[in-house]
Amino acid sequence: MPKEWLRETHGAGFELLRHFLLHFFDSDLVTAPGQTAAELIGAVSIFLPWFPFVTGPLKEKYAHLSAMAVAGPYRQAIRADELWLITLMMSAIGLLTAIKWNSLFPGLGDYRAIGSLPVRPRQIFGAKLLAVSMVATAAVILLNLAPVLGFPMVTASRWAIQPAIGGRLAAIAVACVSGCYFFFFALVAAQGVLLNLRIGRWLQGLLAGGMLILIVGSFSIQPQMTAPVLRPEFARWIPPVWYLGLCQKIMGDPDPEMHALAHRALVALLTAVGLVLAAYTLSYRGGIGPCWWRA
Repeated sequence: MPKEWLRETHGAGFELLRHFLLHFFDSDLVTAPGQTAAELIGAVSIFLPWFPFVTGPLKEKYAHLSAMAVAGPYRQAIRADELWLITLMMSAIGLLTAIKWNSLFPGLGDYRAIGSLPVRPRQIFGAKLLAVSMVATAAVILLNLAPVLGFPMVTASRWAIQPAIGGRLAAIAVACVSGCYFFFFALVAAQGVLLNLRIGRWLQGLLAGGMLILIVGSFSIQPQMTAPVLRPEFARWIPPVWYLGLCQKIMGDPDPEMHALAHRALVALLTAVGLVLAAYTLSYRGGIGPCWWRA
């Protein structure tokens, strides 16, 4: 029954959403529809099992820290590793966003497919924004699933601020997912601004390279590096540190600096979402690329 229902034609909004979802992973470099999607799924499936490879070293590390007579070394190490994980997840979603940079807004391929149909520009941009958000949500869930479930268990300790594993899991999940959404929406908003200004197409390669450097660089985060970046004059400019603050606040850390960073993280996320909505609204009213929304 569901397959038969999907084969039928439904309203304009549903059909536009179907079109954008089915063709989101298509590329001008391949001729067979769906080939890019299969390649991307294969790449993601290779990336997903990475976390089990680091669980062993993390277990040994935190077993040693938990056996110490004081809480300081554990608290310093856990902050550094939380910052590493948040940075890694944010840069991973940033890399995927950079790879699909040209699919974030309606483009020439969409113009050719639906430009002659009796649909309004706001329907097109609304369906595209919904499709992009759905794909982003799926990517965020897939990327964060194993680390979010495994990290609180392998870093358990009697020195943890939040002793309950459920509380630690909720804190790291909220921080990683919120950070990923912030990074994603911030990049989409940036592209929307650049497209409305008719500039920035050359930034895709630069952005992808930057995200790769950030992914590799995240593995060098150590406690001695975390302390300086948590200083207010630096922390206010480093998004992953904001979401570290959010994680620490949810866990119950009384440090007022962590609370200030958590507030900044939530404001940044809401601002990024607002900028995306504004960018799509401007694109709908002004048009991007071919002026195919005159109907």
